[in-house]
Amino acid sequence: MKKSAKVEQDRSYVPGPSIYFQKKGALAEAGSKVSFLGKKTLVISDAFIYKKYYKALAVSLKNSFVDPESFVFGGECTYEESGRIYDLAKGDKFDFLIGLGGGKALDTAKLAGLQLKLPWVLIATSAATCAAWTAVSIVYNADGTFRDIVDTERAPAVTIVDESIVMEAPAELLLAGLGF
Repeated sequence: MKKSAKVEQDRSYVPGPSIYFQKKGALAEAGSKVSFLGKKTLVISDAFIYKKYYKALAVSLKNSFVDPESFVFGGECTYEESGRIYDLAKGDKFDFLIGLGGGKALDTAKLAGLQLKLPWVLIATSAATCAAWTAVSIVYNADGTFRDIVDTERAPAVTIVDESIVMEAPAELLLAGLGF
């Protein structure tokens, strides 16, 4: 895994997602947007997002003949969390990963995808983060303090933003995304 002490500030090219899909109800169409990546996926989310959105995502995936398995992570993007995912997913168990949630869930999916050499799909549930677009993963210590920036050198295979979900998020998250 390539660590980056600093991310280049003057890039002439910043990679973005290969596919960007945004609209109200996008979660219901997620399966059809990602099925080209394979037939088995691991969905990474925190407990709150899992309870709220995993079932709808799983239905969409199954309707497109993609078999999902879930992984509820501890809430911080850490090397330990990505290691737990690596241990679960190593081998040929999965074709791709899906990060579902806010920035830390999405960054965890990117970090694990990098380690597993699998493509990742990022489904943002908040406007407070650029994690669904970027090719970097912000890594923390278990206590929530900053640890590292990892340059994955590739952007998500697919980014999905369901406007209905983002609009349900607390107003504080929208304000955080605007930089206030």
